[in-house]
Amino acid sequence: MPGSVPGVTWRGGWNNPLPINGNKATVYLNPTWTWGTSFNQSVPRADTETVVLHELGHAHELGHAHGLAHPWSSYYCADGGVMSGAEQIAVMNADFANKRVLRSDDLDGLNVLY
Repeated sequence: MPGSVPGVTWRGGWNNPLPINGNKATVYLNPTWTWGTSFNQSVPRADTETVVLHELGHAHELGHAHGLAHPWSSYYCADGGVMSGAEQIAVMNADFANKRVLRSDDLDGLNVLY
């Protein structure tokens, strides 16, 4: 796992993440990071709840393990434009800010998938 990221989700094969391999996903939390309630990249320390929500989800809210992508990922996003305000504050926009609930862009993505 790259040391620069607190977590990753593995879906499908390494070179081709889609289609989902039997609807399975594996979430890895980086053991080289310290885990707590805020981010500090220089330490590095990650907000546990934000990373878990981003990677896995909780309750009815879903993250990478359920098919959501980063809003800036050209592999998944067709618009290729500048991120909207909704995309900038989305949980799926990994910007090392505490984000504890899915926002409108995250929910719109789920509506497309489900």
